[in-house]
Amino acid sequence: MSHLSTATEQKAILLLAKCLPNFEALAILNMTAEDAFYIRSAENLIKGIIEANGFEVMRKSGKGISVRKIKKPL
Repeated sequence: MSHLSTATEQKAILLLAKCLPNFEALAILNMTAEDAFYIRSAENLIKGIIEANGFEVMRKSGKGISVRKIKKPL
């Protein structure tokens, strides 16, 4: 069970980001339209959580997934 807080830890954001490649792997597999819809919805929810907390996902070739804080324009 998670501990509720006013901010989400960067470790939680990184863990969510590391799930995203699994969604991409599902794209080439056969599944029902309903399952594909729910999978895409889950992926979009995870991306939304990451972005809502001010982060973006970075894919580094050979190094995996990382996140970085989005710089706000001045």
